[in-house]
Amino acid sequence: MRIKLKTIQKLCSIGKMRRSRVGSVGIKFATNPVKSASDLVLFSGKASQKILNKSEILAQYASKNGLVAEEVSAQFAEAEKYLDEVSLERLLKLTNEGKLKLYDGIKSKKLIFEDFDDGFCSKESDTLFKYLFDKKAPIEEKSLLLKKLLALESEGKCSARNVLDIVKARNEALSLKDCNAIIDAVKSGELNPKYIESAINLEGNYTISLCKLYNAKSLNELSNSELEQLREILQISGAKHNINAANDLICSVDLPLLPKSIARRNNLVKQINQIFASGKKVKVNNVSKETANKFIYNFESTSKVFENAQVSIKELEKAGGINLTYSRDAFKQNIYKQIEHLSLDEQNKVLGKFGLSKISDSGSLSGLPVYLNETAGLSQSEIAINNEIKRFLTENKIVLPKGFEEYQAPLEEICKTFPEFTYTIGMRQHDGKLLAEHMLRVMQENTRNPLYQTLNSSDKKILGISSLLHDIYKPELFKDALHPLKSSFAVKSMLERMPNLTPGEKNRIINFVENHHFLEKIGTENPELIDDLAYTFRAGNDFKLAKIFAESDLKAEGILNKYGSKISGETMDAVENRILDIHSRGRLIFNKDITLDKAIQAGAKKVTLGEGELATTNWVVDAKQLGLDSESVIVHAPGEFSDYLYAQSGFGYGNNGVFSCRAVRNGFSQGYKNRMEFCGFRHIDPSDICFSKGGNGGTGFGKDYDAAKRLFLNSNEHNTFNIKVKENYFNLTGKQLSDKDYALIYKEASYFDVPQQIHSNSAIQKILGGEENALKFEQAVINENDALARASNCELVAQDLELGWVGTRRTDPANIDYLWRKELQDNNVLIIRFD
Repeated sequence: MRIKLKTIQKLCSIGKMRRSRVGSVGIKFATNPVKSASDLVLFSGKASQKILNKSEILAQYASKNGLVAEEVSAQFAEAEKYLDEVSLERLLKLTNEGKLKLYDGIKSKKLIFEDFDDGFCSKESDTLFKYLFDKKAPIEEKSLLLKKLLALESEGKCSARNVLDIVKARNEALSLKDCNAIIDAVKSGELNPKYIESAINLEGNYTISLCKLYNAKSLNELSNSELEQLREILQISGAKHNINAANDLICSVDLPLLPKSIARRNNLVKQINQIFASGKKVKVNNVSKETANKFIYNFESTSKVFENAQVSIKELEKAGGINLTYSRDAFKQNIYKQIEHLSLDEQNKVLGKFGLSKISDSGSLSGLPVYLNETAGLSQSEIAINNEIKRFLTENKIVLPKGFEEYQAPLEEICKTFPEFTYTIGMRQHDGKLLAEHMLRVMQENTRNPLYQTLNSSDKKILGISSLLHDIYKPELFKDALHPLKSSFAVKSMLERMPNLTPGEKNRIINFVENHHFLEKIGTENPELIDDLAYTFRAGNDFKLAKIFAESDLKAEGILNKYGSKISGETMDAVENRILDIHSRGRLIFNKDITLDKAIQAGAKKVTLGEGELATTNWVVDAKQLGLDSESVIVHAPGEFSDYLYAQSGFGYGNNGVFSCRAVRNGFSQGYKNRMEFCGFRHIDPSDICFSKGGNGGTGFGKDYDAAKRLFLNSNEHNTFNIKVKENYFNLTGKQLSDKDYALIYKEASYFDVPQQIHSNSAIQKILGGEENALKFEQAVINENDALARASNCELVAQDLELGWVGTRRTDPANIDYLWRKELQDNNVLIIRFD
């Protein structure tokens, strides 16, 4: 209950607020309060107890931090209106001990706060009163939270830093319900105070409350959206998604749905994946194949507009930025009108159907709007919301200031291909800057970097699309520490609509979005960080692209001077050397990219398989029609249908799917004789093949990213491909090939679709000393690819795979089990008949 204001003022004026003892040092309000900062009096009680006057503490605080003392006192007096005696006394004690920074408003010339202990010197504006008195969330709510937190701090259950973090989180994004959930979890001992910051990060970005995670005993108790969110939380803690905050939280407890064990967490992810693979899909906006293909085909010319523009995106933002005929604010207002009669929880339940959620009572939205083609079962208000989303995403028009017309056509192309980008137009970030213009400016800054001109066309495409979408899931107005990861999940779904991007290209784009803040990790050099970055940016020129991207992002944020020095230095050099080491063991394993479109062009037919209730309609083609008597494909044989679902759920970037597989060629291979059905993958980028060995590989099945990382970083013990290629090359030329030269060749050749492109590449010719030697190296690679396809027991391990088709050895594909055929029919997956 809130103490009456008059009572507080009366007690303050007569100095009756007191407490006998707080911890080891008792702090009491003086019975004769000092009227000014200069009127300081030290009172002494018992020899073992030092009593400091309130004004003295505040004056010392002001002096230590270069502040105006009267202003500090005035701020504290304002806090006295909302807090009780015990809380105020605790604030004074923490301030006196240098553990809590109260205020940093009106300052003198110098700022001194580095010598505060408890590691509390993060930001100038990170002060308690700033967040307590800011009007983003009701001060009455925050003062009640503060009382609870100060009580926990006095009991040793949380730190002064935790106190500020939760008040700050409530002010910026965290709901009152989630704040109280965290406090209750700390109070009950379920959450170690060490992980409060982690809990804030998760609670601020996921709607599952900690209590629900703690209490749920099975996945069946969670809704689809909660399952999706739980999967994201678990994946954050994996080696590939190494965000310490989430990892700390998950490892701090050992409850049914938050296990400590990495193996148990991975198994839980697989269970969730299996649920989604069996029918629970994440919805995304539909974009026609023609639109997606046209965008990729025209992307180079689109990039040229930004590269050669007469006026910059920075100038566009200054001129008022991009506008829409149906503005984002009007769209939000019309959406809210449909649900204004509902509670916040009920509003979010409705909005969740369309990929959106409302951030507390601030009016801000997070997520991305999804237009639903099927409206059966929707209420009238939900249908109205769906119509508003259609109007906003697909019927809107872009309006540019005079003089910026050159951007009109490319922006229309971008919004048509990525309706989600339309949603960012007019949206402001936590720092007040426009989000769409920021992403466009990063894209433009890339093109104006001198290193950009050294990139090949594939790299430019990867870098451009990554930049264009890198902050797509940022919430408006609020800071979200996990936005790179959440944006990567959104981009992953968006790229699934783009069949003419190869899986390797998709993986690289998603990887850049997820890791575009990698500079934050750079500090003192350490081997673990170097290995982590080398593994993350191991593909082709990706580390060069990452540095270009980082510099552009810093320029667009206006903070290049603050962090730009991290782009070069010993750590970066060490990462480049480690990547060179990985490339020296690179596997130039080539495999054909088979898509449904290509199969139809080659003669695939849609046929009815089975009879009656067990009939299905499937696309079917013979392997020979696709040229698989001369080219290899990569396959994995899961065996039973339940194993197929298990495997299918792990395919794709970010699903922690690392599978044992094999290179096969129709009529040429010994592999998978006893498996009637097997999964076939689209073209696998060489940088995603982390193991290859003839004979018994012995790696086993079901590996995760951590195991894949070790395979990439280890010695040649688990890799024979590069050794065999160099031996072949020596036999053909009599020349030894160094590890460094092999690495440089690998970086170039890993971009090629077929090995026959190797000999004509000028960079490779220069390394090897001419086209003749390049032809010999090409032949050495072809020989080893043939050996892999011919081997009876050769194992590959690959990650981030994309299912392209299912192969069968049955003469009549109608004999494939109905459950397989039904799953393939429902997901439009091609069936290939092998001899």
